[in-house]
Parts: sequence; C-alpha cells; structure tokens
Amino acid sequence: MTLTYSQDMFNNSSLMFLLIDNAGTIIQHNNSLKKRFDYKLIGKNINNIFSNSCIVLLKQSLKLSFNETIKCELILSSDKKVKAEISCIKEKNSIKYFKFYMYDISEYDEKFQMIFDVGEIGMWQWEIGTDLTHSCDGMNYLFGSTGEIKSYTEFLSFINRNESSRVDALIKEGIKKNKFRIIFKLKNEKYISLKCKVYHNTLIGIAWDITDKMVNVKQMQINMKKLEQNNEELEQFAYIASHDLREPLMGIAGFASLFKRRYEKSLDSKENYIIDKKGMSYIDIILESCKKMSLKMDDLLAWSRAARGDNEVFNQIFNLNDALIEAKFSLNGKLSNSDCQISVVGQMPNVKGSKTMIAQVFQNIIGNAIKYKKENQPVKIEINVKTLNEKKYLISIKDNGIGFDMKHAKRIFTAFQRLHAVNEYSGTGIGLAIVKKIIEKHGEDIWATSEIGIGSIFNFTLGKA
Repeated sequence: MTLTYSQDMFNNSSLMFLLIDNAGTIIQHNNSLKKRFDYKLIGKNINNIFSNSCIVLLKQSLKLSFNETIKCELILSSDKKVKAEISCIKEKNSIKYFKFYMYDISEYDEKFQMIFDVGEIGMWQWEIGTDLTHSCDGMNYLFGSTGEIKSYTEFLSFINRNESSRVDALIKEGIKKNKFRIIFKLKNEKYISLKCKVYHNTLIGIAWDITDKMVNVKQMQINMKKLEQNNEELEQFAYIASHDLREPLMGIAGFASLFKRRYEKSLDSKENYIIDKKGMSYIDIILESCKKMSLKMDDLLAWSRAARGDNEVFNQIFNLNDALIEAKFSLNGKLSNSDCQISVVGQMPNVKGSKTMIAQVFQNIIGNAIKYKKENQPVKIEINVKTLNEKKYLISIKDNGIGFDMKHAKRIFTAFQRLHAVNEYSGTGIGLAIVKKIIEKHGEDIWATSEIGIGSIFNFTLGKA
C-alpha cells in the first residue's frame, strides 16, 4: 500500500518531514531530513534516526489516537536537537500512520547554552523514566564534573551524601507538581538552587550557585543566636543586680538602722555611745554582709572577664597537664585539707586555647568536687582525655561527691544559681558559670551528668594542637 501526501513534501524547505507506521517503520520523508543521514531511510525503524534518549518519548508518540497531536523536543542520532510536532493522521484496521514535522533548533540551543556557560548557570535535563541526563558546561562547572553528567545516578553522586536521598525524593515528588525548586549542598561544599519544570516527559532544570547567600544566612543565624544569648545574659545580669546584690545591701542597711535605733540615746556621762554585746553582733553581721557583697562583686567581675576573654590568647599551644598543675597550685590549701586524690588516665595531650583560662576551668570544677564531697570520705577525682574526632579532644572530670538531680543539669551553669542553701555550702554560685563562659569562648561545648549519692562527671571539648 502506497500513501502519497504531496502537500506535506517540502523538499526544498528547512522543515523536515517524516511518515511512519505504528511499528515505527519509515514510509516517507523529505530531502531536508534525508540530507542529514548518509544511508537510506525508507524501511528503517525510527530508532535508527533518533538518539537512544528519545526511545521512551517515541513509544508514547506511537500510542496517539487518530487526530491527536503532541509537541516535543527530540535528538537525532547526529546529535542535532529538533523541535517536533507528531500527529496520528490515519488509522485503518490495526495500522496507524504518524507524521512528524521537525525543525532544527541546535543552533539556538548552542547559543542558549553559551549564555548559560558564560554566566556560570547550569542547565540540566533528565529523561524521566530512564537514567539518561544531559548537562551543559555551566552545570558541569558548578558540580565539579570533568565532563557531561550523563546519568541521573551520576547527578545524585555529586550531592552531599547527607542530602542525596532528600534531593532524590524532592525531585520525584516535584515531578508530580510539574514545576518546583529545591536547594541542596554538593560534595564540593557549594550550595545550589535548582529550578525545574517538566516538559513532555523531560525534566529541565536551571541551577545556580547560592553559596555566598547561604553562608551569609548561616552567619546571620549565628549572630542572631549570639544576640539572643547576650540578651539572656543581660536579663540575668539585671536579675543579679536587682536581687542577689541587693540581699547583702539590705542586710547592711537593716542592721545599721537597728544599730542606730538601739544606741542613739545610749550615752555615758561624757555623752559617748555605749556599745554592748548585742551591738557588736550587729557590727559583725554588717561586716559579714559587706564580705558577701565583696565576694559577689569579685565573682561577677571574673564572670565578665571570662565572657570577654580579657587579654587572653585562644590559639596558644600547651600541654593540658601544665594547666592542671597551675590549677593544683591555686587549690593547694583546699587540696591539703580535704584528703583529695586526683588521678589522670593516660597521657595529657597538647591542646589549643588559653592555658590560664583552662587552668581556671580545672580549678573551679575540682574546687566544686572538694566542696560537695560526701562526709567522712576522701575526695577522688579522675581526669580522662579521649579523642572525640580528628579535630577535638573530650575531657571528662569525674568525682565521687554528693551529685545532683539531672533536672538541674543546665541550671548549675547559670550565674548565682545555687542548688543548696548558703548555710549548707559556702560560695556565690558563679564558679560553673565562669567555667561555661570560658569553654564557650574557646568555641567548645560543656555539659555534666550526675547521679545523687554517686557523683558527677563534667565533660568539655577542646581543639587539638
């Protein structure tokens, strides 16, 4: 059976024409298409003239019903990209006939790709349902690929391993919506924004580098977190100033008033004030309140210095044992009076930071262990240093003291927050707050675990030298 469609034969036109049956066999074509191939086309299958990446789309085209038409982009086996209009023009018995009108868009595509390459913008295509992809030079540059990204599997391999599964799921979910945008991180540390659209069973994506923007956003988040922390500290300082520092002042003022009332009319024959034992006790209380006030002010100053890191160098290289020796020297009196045993597991490593400040950390934590010891038991402190990762050490200081309830694990690091009454244990309750400030100033972490009656473990990290 021979079919002729003279009206569709544009032998001298740039428009390419093709007629096939539903088996994919080429029946007719025009010269514009023929001159692109050096072999006879009649009788061949359309798979001979189109790229393998088009097979799925071609199979779908052959399912069109009579008078149905689709528009799509196809790639010839000569790597030329064409814009195609495919329609079913006749259906007789079990045979269908399909005509293709195509025109070459390779030149425009190359210019378009050049614009993307110059602007370092990536263009990527995925033939949905296959593993085949195409990418321009701009995309290859962004992803750090030495050549074209030819498969979906290869595309995913460039994505940060913690994000590849998420990106895969987002893309497959986004296909259902036809149009979507995702942001992800590559293995080369770049952040990529990928805007995608589904076009005739092909996912087309435009990608660009947003690393600078993401870095700025992350830095802004860090700054906001620091600002929130500073606000909390300001609120805490206001509480300290209005409450904790007012307490000894009220004691001074109260007993000074009592003292004045009691003795303002108590005069001897020479009109000198007479002070008895009661009066002397008032003076003792006033002096004790002044002492408490002075201690609180000293500790508040120490806390402030720890927060600012006054005159400290945080990139010193020193052995951790030197900081421990310095702390022991400062604690000499307490250590000798408390039967304290300090043991170190393994060798102390070299670390990076401020030796003076880390000595203060050891001093405050060990001092706390001595203060909160169990009655009639010697204080036992064990210091253990482990490698946390390639950049950090984990230092653990374990004691056998009275311990504390873990619900107070964060509270113990807050300035002037005490778990015990003043008459039970001395101090202002700022020692661990200073420790926390010092560790945070080093850019590290500190936390504590404890069990009442068993003891506590204070853990903090430090950078390797």
